[in-house]
Amino acid sequence: MPEPQCVCILTTAGLFFKQAGIFILYIQYMKNSPVSLYTLCAFAGISLAIACQSPSRPQPAADTPAAVNQEGNEYLDAMAEVVTAFDAARSDTALSKMIGSGGENQVKLLTREAPLLFGDFNADNAEDIISAYSVVTPQDEKLNYAVFQRDNGKLRLVHVVPRGTSESKSLLTFHHIDENGIIQGNEAEFEKGLIWDVRYKWQGSALEEVSRMPQPAAPGS
Repeated sequence: MPEPQCVCILTTAGLFFKQAGIFILYIQYMKNSPVSLYTLCAFAGISLAIACQSPSRPQPAADTPAAVNQEGNEYLDAMAEVVTAFDAARSDTALSKMIGSGGENQVKLLTREAPLLFGDFNADNAEDIISAYSVVTPQDEKLNYAVFQRDNGKLRLVHVVPRGTSESKSLLTFHHIDENGIIQGNEAEFEKGLIWDVRYKWQGSALEEVSRMPQPAAPGS
């Protein structure tokens, strides 16, 4: 287990990078700046915040090179599964429309820019995965979450959750999936300077928001 001092440092770093990422996105929104560079910088900051602040998959039982390598290999295998399932969805007419591909749109998985989220949100005792991706259109850039479930051990795309666009006034970020299958995250509203703690739950055939509470203001703000 990490030492308390290490946890404190990671938490502080997570808060800093999350606020920095949200600030960059706010500046982009106010100035109508070019999408790609500012969005990727902000997205990297928020992703690092998630990595510092939130749990992902269970850590290896022993802090040994073999255990660390095993965990890394499992994550790479999961990434490969997501890429395969996403490509299969893009080849399906209905799922391709759900994703937003087609025409001049450029679709890209963000498995390296944002951590995958693992958990069982549909209570079937199989590990599901959520991955961030982007759709660059001639008008703007859309950020979404691709939601994958396992069907006979194989991942398949079942739902897409919009996160925000380069022109929108808010950004949704999922942190992790808890033991009850609830997806926890936050949504930043740039114009109002608010950050909401949000919870999503699988409701039959889609992830739907089930709660929303404002985050407490930081001391001295």
